[in-house]
Amino acid sequence: MQGLIIHPNSSIMIASQRERQHMEQKGILHYIRICQLKRLLYPLVLLVLTGLILFNLPLVEYLHVEQAAPDKPLSGAISNSRAYVRTAASDLYYTGNDYYLDGVLTGHYYYQLTDDYCRFYILRPTAGKPAETYLESRVITGRVVKFDDTTEALVREFAEELEWSTEGLMSISDPYLVNEVVYFPISQGILFVIALILALFSLVGLIYTLILLICPKLSRTYLRLKNYGSASKILQDADAELSSRRLLEEGNTILTPKYLVEFSPDASAVIPLESVLWIFKTSRMKYVLKDRRERMFFTLRIVTIAGDTFIIRDKKKADIDQIENVLTERYPNFFYGYSDEHDKMVRYILRESKRELKANKKNKKTAS
Repeated sequence: MQGLIIHPNSSIMIASQRERQHMEQKGILHYIRICQLKRLLYPLVLLVLTGLILFNLPLVEYLHVEQAAPDKPLSGAISNSRAYVRTAASDLYYTGNDYYLDGVLTGHYYYQLTDDYCRFYILRPTAGKPAETYLESRVITGRVVKFDDTTEALVREFAEELEWSTEGLMSISDPYLVNEVVYFPISQGILFVIALILALFSLVGLIYTLILLICPKLSRTYLRLKNYGSASKILQDADAELSSRRLLEEGNTILTPKYLVEFSPDASAVIPLESVLWIFKTSRMKYVLKDRRERMFFTLRIVTIAGDTFIIRDKKKADIDQIENVLTERYPNFFYGYSDEHDKMVRYILRESKRELKANKKNKKTAS
């Protein structure tokens, strides 16, 4: 048959010879299952990573905030070393000392002093404003933190200002302070929101992939065929032609007398050729890592009478030309090549086709 060029050994193979053999034996639906099985890895890995991030955030502690009396030791209110408490403090005085994290001012030290009890707090600063000298009352939620060397030095300095002995002030000071700065900081809040969104996306992707793995007839490849008749019969016919009537094979694209089939990991396509209305190609430069330079690649766009647009991406010009040669010889009636005139004609035909389809449906309803 003149004009039909067969290339069984293309430069681009599907994935491996074994996968190709399985695909040929079990058909297009089996290939869709194989692709979904491979794609399970991506949402699964993303779900595990986001799960680890969420697991390491102290979400339980953030949600489980214990109540603490303002005049009783914090050791009686906490149940673990990462406890968060809420307390209604009053008569808070600024110590004159500030809390720095990585050289950035992130809080101010305040104290609450009664006759026999003193408690320290680290409160968030107000943007653009100095620390207030006195706070009459405030509800504070923060993490309970044990005194460190810095805080003990602050107590010694504070004792001197009050003209107290360091030992005397330490004896009535709570060995824990409340750090409001580390309760759900903005950075952790942003990280939590991002991780939660990614976790939801990965979970949805995982469920969707599992559904297609179990039932490939819910895939876009299968559902689009319903626009051209019985999807099951079309697939059976396409599988039969793939087994014995291949006209052209270029990489993952196979042409038979009645179908153009692309075995793509993302969205395989089965195109009934008798429904093709318009084909044209576009080109773009793409960097090829193997060659360490940019190369020209071509994309074939196929518009059908049902209004679907199938896109076969990033092929060599020789591959696209051979597909076009076979198509134009066997199906010479469709529009070939891009032009404004073709674009207007195709839009007109599709619009009229939709009107005719609506009219037929309306007539059937009226008749019934």
